[in-house]
Amino acid sequence: ITGFVCNGDNLIVKVPVVAPPPPQYKNTGKFQNFGLEVAWKYSPVNNLNFSGNYTYINMKEKLIATPEHSLFLSGNYQWKRFGFNLKMQNVINLYGEKQSGEVGIIEEGYFLIGTKINYRALKYLSIFLSAENLLNQDYQMLYDYPMHGFSFMSGLNFRLN
Repeated sequence: ITGFVCNGDNLIVKVPVVAPPPPQYKNTGKFQNFGLEVAWKYSPVNNLNFSGNYTYINMKEKLIATPEHSLFLSGNYQWKRFGFNLKMQNVINLYGEKQSGEVGIIEEGYFLIGTKINYRALKYLSIFLSAENLLNQDYQMLYDYPMHGFSFMSGLNFRLN
């Protein structure tokens, strides 16, 4: 468990795009925010572990790309050459810069679930399949820029050491 206070000034943020480019930037002034973060790990048996964290931020001055509440949970299981992962993220009251230039809540909340299967084919080569946003949630992390819905990926990972 960690409590924190964040004091800042001279934070530079991009102003919403006004044609023509280039983008413009502004100073947010001073801010002081405080919060609490809890992180944990648990491994009940070999090859199985769970982890997670929760963060609460109380913002006197609202900052862009900052949620009031954030919860992340993850579970991993290793079986022979296979690895399995399930992860969940819940964000509540995400602040961002609105079209008017004011900082406010741009997303009241979203809940994401993702999964990944990994196969270690060789010492230096792994093959993976992953799926993100399994619930096909509509959400945005930047005002008026919606994030993708359900997505699927596959690929190769090479280790050089």
